[in-house]
Amino acid sequence: GECLVTRRSSPPPQYAALDDFLWRNFDDRVAWTTWVAQWYTTAAAAGRDYKAATELQGALRALEYVNNGAEPNAAADTRLDALIGRYSVRPRVRADGSSQLAASSGPVADLLVTVLTAMNDGSWKRFKRCRDQTCTASFYDVSKSATRAWCSMGLCGARAKMRRYRGNTS
Repeated sequence: GECLVTRRSSPPPQYAALDDFLWRNFDDRVAWTTWVAQWYTTAAAAGRDYKAATELQGALRALEYVNNGAEPNAAADTRLDALIGRYSVRPRVRADGSSQLAASSGPVADLLVTVLTAMNDGSWKRFKRCRDQTCTASFYDVSKSATRAWCSMGLCGARAKMRRYRGNTS
Protein backbone atom coordinates (compact mmCIF):
# COMPACT_ATOMS: atom_id res chain seq x y z
CA GLY A 1 0.00 0.00 0.00
CA GLU A 2 1.00 3.53 -0.63
CA CYS A 3 1.12 6.03 2.18
CA LEU A 4 -1.09 9.07 1.78
CA VAL A 5 1.24 11.40 3.70
CA THR A 6 2.22 14.42 1.64
CA ARG A 7 3.50 16.78 4.33
CA ARG A 8 6.71 15.60 5.91
CA SER A 9 9.26 16.97 8.33
CA SER A 10 12.41 18.32 6.76
CA PRO A 11 15.96 17.15 7.30
CA PRO A 12 18.87 19.59 7.60
CA PRO A 13 19.37 21.39 4.25
CA GLN A 14 22.51 19.42 3.33
CA TYR A 15 20.38 16.24 3.34
CA ALA A 16 17.36 17.55 1.41
CA ALA A 17 18.33 15.83 -1.87
CA LEU A 18 18.97 12.53 -0.07
CA ASP A 19 15.62 12.77 1.71
CA ASP A 20 13.83 13.46 -1.56
CA PHE A 21 15.73 10.62 -3.28
CA LEU A 22 14.53 8.17 -0.61
CA TRP A 23 10.95 9.48 -0.79
CA ARG A 24 10.52 9.13 -4.56
CA ASN A 25 9.88 6.03 -6.65
CA PHE A 26 11.89 5.90 -9.86
CA ASP A 27 9.74 3.58 -11.93
CA ASP A 28 11.62 4.41 -15.09
CA ARG A 29 14.57 6.33 -16.52
CA VAL A 30 12.38 9.37 -17.22
CA ALA A 31 11.40 9.72 -13.55
CA TRP A 32 15.07 9.43 -12.56
CA THR A 33 16.36 11.97 -15.11
CA THR A 34 13.56 14.38 -14.16
CA TRP A 35 14.58 14.11 -10.51
CA VAL A 36 18.25 14.62 -11.36
CA ALA A 37 17.41 17.74 -13.38
CA GLN A 38 15.56 19.12 -10.35
CA TRP A 39 18.49 18.62 -7.97
CA TYR A 40 21.66 18.78 -10.08
CA THR A 41 22.98 21.24 -12.64
CA THR A 42 24.80 18.58 -14.67
CA ALA A 43 22.19 16.00 -15.59
CA ALA A 44 23.78 14.79 -18.83
CA ALA A 45 24.96 11.42 -17.47
CA ALA A 46 21.87 10.70 -15.39
CA GLY A 47 20.41 8.15 -17.80
CA ARG A 48 23.34 5.80 -17.53
CA ASP A 49 23.18 5.98 -13.72
CA TYR A 50 19.55 4.81 -13.53
CA LYS A 51 20.38 1.18 -12.64
CA ALA A 52 22.93 2.26 -10.03
CA ALA A 53 20.45 4.78 -8.61
CA THR A 54 17.80 2.10 -8.12
CA GLU A 55 20.43 -0.19 -6.53
CA LEU A 56 21.46 2.60 -4.18
CA GLN A 57 17.87 3.44 -3.32
CA GLY A 58 17.07 -0.22 -2.57
CA ALA A 59 20.11 -0.61 -0.31
CA LEU A 60 19.42 2.63 1.55
CA ARG A 61 15.74 1.80 2.01
CA ALA A 62 16.72 -1.55 3.54
CA LEU A 63 19.06 0.31 5.89
CA GLU A 64 16.25 2.74 6.75
CA TYR A 65 14.27 -0.24 8.06
CA VAL A 66 17.28 -1.12 10.22
CA ASN A 67 17.23 2.48 11.53
CA ASN A 68 13.64 1.83 12.59
CA GLY A 69 14.28 -1.37 14.53
CA ALA A 70 14.64 -4.12 11.89
CA GLU A 71 17.46 -6.65 12.01
CA PRO A 72 20.75 -5.64 10.34
CA ASN A 73 20.77 -6.25 6.59
CA ALA A 74 24.07 -7.68 5.32
CA ALA A 75 22.87 -7.72 1.70
CA ALA A 76 22.19 -3.98 1.80
CA ASP A 77 25.62 -3.36 3.32
CA THR A 78 27.22 -5.41 0.54
CA ARG A 79 25.34 -3.53 -2.20
CA LEU A 80 26.28 -0.19 -0.68
CA ASP A 81 29.94 -1.21 -0.38
CA ALA A 82 29.95 -2.28 -4.04
CA LEU A 83 28.54 1.10 -5.12
CA ILE A 84 31.10 2.93 -2.98
CA GLY A 85 33.83 1.02 -4.83
CA ARG A 86 32.26 1.53 -8.26
CA TYR A 87 32.02 5.30 -7.74
CA SER A 88 35.48 5.61 -6.13
CA VAL A 89 34.26 7.21 -2.91
CA ARG A 90 37.23 7.94 -0.67
CA PRO A 91 38.52 10.57 1.72
CA ARG A 92 40.52 13.48 0.32
CA VAL A 93 42.84 15.59 2.42
CA ARG A 94 42.34 19.33 2.11
CA ALA A 95 45.11 21.95 2.16
CA ASP A 96 44.15 22.88 5.75
CA GLY A 97 44.76 19.30 6.94
CA SER A 98 41.10 18.35 7.26
CA SER A 99 39.45 15.70 5.13
CA GLN A 100 36.27 15.28 3.15
CA LEU A 101 34.75 12.51 1.08
CA ALA A 102 35.11 12.69 -2.68
CA ALA A 103 33.88 10.51 -5.52
CA SER A 104 33.69 10.27 -9.28
CA SER A 105 31.20 12.70 -10.80
CA GLY A 106 27.46 12.28 -11.14
CA PRO A 107 24.33 12.23 -9.01
CA VAL A 108 24.82 8.69 -7.66
CA ALA A 109 28.37 9.54 -6.58
CA ASP A 110 27.08 12.72 -4.91
CA LEU A 111 24.33 10.77 -3.12
CA LEU A 112 26.91 8.23 -1.88
CA VAL A 113 29.07 11.02 -0.47
CA THR A 114 25.99 12.57 1.16
CA VAL A 115 24.82 9.34 2.79
CA LEU A 116 28.31 8.51 4.07
CA THR A 117 28.60 12.02 5.48
CA ALA A 118 25.25 11.50 7.24
CA MET A 119 26.48 8.15 8.59
CA ASN A 120 29.66 9.78 9.88
CA ASP A 121 27.93 12.70 11.59
CA GLY A 122 25.14 10.57 13.11
CA SER A 123 22.31 12.00 10.99
CA TRP A 124 21.77 8.77 9.04
CA LYS A 125 20.08 7.06 12.02
CA ARG A 126 17.23 9.58 11.59
CA PHE A 127 16.46 8.43 8.02
CA LYS A 128 13.80 5.73 8.46
CA ARG A 129 11.14 3.70 6.70
CA CYS A 130 7.68 3.71 8.24
CA ARG A 131 7.06 0.81 10.61
CA ASP A 132 3.45 0.36 9.40
CA GLN A 133 3.37 -2.80 7.26
CA THR A 134 0.97 -1.20 4.76
CA CYS A 135 3.17 1.87 4.19
CA THR A 136 6.45 2.21 2.33
CA ALA A 137 7.24 5.86 3.09
CA SER A 138 10.66 7.15 4.03
CA PHE A 139 10.91 9.93 6.56
CA TYR A 140 13.47 11.96 8.46
CA ASP A 141 12.93 11.61 12.21
CA VAL A 142 13.04 15.11 13.70
CA SER A 143 12.03 13.99 17.19
CA LYS A 144 14.47 14.99 19.92
CA SER A 145 15.11 11.37 20.91
CA ALA A 146 15.12 10.01 17.30
CA THR A 147 12.56 7.35 18.29
CA ARG A 148 9.74 8.09 15.86
CA ALA A 149 8.39 4.89 14.29
CA TRP A 150 5.83 6.10 11.73
CA CYS A 151 5.92 8.56 8.85
CA SER A 152 2.76 10.10 10.29
CA MET A 153 1.36 9.63 13.78
CA GLY A 154 -2.03 10.79 12.53
CA LEU A 155 -2.23 8.18 9.77
CA CYS A 156 0.15 5.23 10.07
CA GLY A 157 0.64 5.51 13.82
CA ALA A 158 -3.10 5.67 14.38
CA ARG A 159 -3.65 2.62 12.13
CA ALA A 160 -1.05 0.62 14.05
CA LYS A 161 -2.52 1.59 17.40
CA MET A 162 -6.03 0.73 16.20
CA ARG A 163 -4.85 -2.70 14.99
CA ARG A 164 -3.19 -3.30 18.35
CA TYR A 165 -6.33 -2.16 20.21
CA ARG A 166 -8.57 -4.42 18.12
CA GLY A 167 -6.19 -7.34 18.73
CA ASN A 168 -6.41 -6.79 22.49
CA THR A 169 -10.22 -6.59 22.58
CA SER A 170 -11.09 -9.63 20.46
